[in-house]
Amino acid sequence: MYEPSRPLFLLRALLVVFGIGFLLAADDRADDNAPSPVDPKWLDRLDRLDRILLNELIGYAPPEFTGELKWFGSQPMTWRGLRGKVVVLQSWTHRTSSGRRLPATAMKLADEFKDQDLQIILLHTPDGADQLDPFLRQRPIECPVALDPKGAFCDALGVYKNPANILIGRNGAVRYVGLNSRGTIEAVRVLLAEQTDPNAKPAIRTEGEIVAGTKVEFPATEGTITDATDVRGQEAPKLFVEKWISPPPDPAGKVVVIDFWNTSCEPYLDLRPRINELADRFRGQVIFIGLSDEWSSGFDEGLLLENLDEKDFHYTLALDPRDRMKGALNLRALPHTLVLSSDWIVRWQGRSETLTAATLDQIIRADAASQPAAPTRPNRWTDRR
Repeated sequence: MYEPSRPLFLLRALLVVFGIGFLLAADDRADDNAPSPVDPKWLDRLDRLDRILLNELIGYAPPEFTGELKWFGSQPMTWRGLRGKVVVLQSWTHRTSSGRRLPATAMKLADEFKDQDLQIILLHTPDGADQLDPFLRQRPIECPVALDPKGAFCDALGVYKNPANILIGRNGAVRYVGLNSRGTIEAVRVLLAEQTDPNAKPAIRTEGEIVAGTKVEFPATEGTITDATDVRGQEAPKLFVEKWISPPPDPAGKVVVIDFWNTSCEPYLDLRPRINELADRFRGQVIFIGLSDEWSSGFDEGLLLENLDEKDFHYTLALDPRDRMKGALNLRALPHTLVLSSDWIVRWQGRSETLTAATLDQIIRADAASQPAAPTRPNRWTDRR
């Protein structure tokens, strides 16, 4: 339980520095299956389905290059032959103006990291496939181009009409997806700084791991809830919001995390970088809502005193000064967190600092498995033929 007082800023700053370091280290998994932290400013604007499908690749080996690919400027490549290199796989088409600009952007990236272990591959989608050969004769491209004439490889990746990139680390696992130009440069720097592990074997993603109808359990109920009514396994109280500070999210079909806090809650403010990291890591799969019990004026004043603004929170902020949801929980201490599956059942409840990425990942997988059976990766290219 916290007392709503404000300690000296110097003391608090020291606690933040040491506290953040501990929190980040405590959940750091030393393998390629751990999604890399992503600055939201790195992310490109993508279609929602494109983002969901691409995000599913993170932490796994990319799909194998298919025999139907036609290669220009290179012999057919294999992921095994690319191990030890950082690979940027960029989808594109010469049919659009934005697509025609991508080869030049790729060349600039190659020049920036010249003589380093970076391999860029331009993956041309089926859109305009029949005219790619004459296009390349008129406008030669200095990096390998792989043409996917029927779209099977594009479908396996989840790329469609909008250009998107996939970044693979030295150990052969997908680390980043859907980055803009700035994000790609920063992510390449991160990946090039890493060492190759000859013993690393990237996990192979199979549809059975998260296909609807698969048996995946939600986290077991452990421990006791002392600061609120225990609603684990029950339908959550209705979410009441007096004012949305951020644009209201669409929680349909997603896991929802609700953090109860306010700007006087020092423990939660110290946790903010950690919650930002989780929100970035599970973007597109989880909706994070920070629900404060303050009126707008008090909330604004509190952020000002802490030298914060809305942009310092990588998730949705909302106000419920009438304590409607908080009151329904008989919540007596902050911060407190609920994690809800897409059917609004509470799958996890407790102190905010004890929620881990592993728990969220399990809830996401169990929630997906509980949905009616349906294909998780639509064949948008091959099915249209």
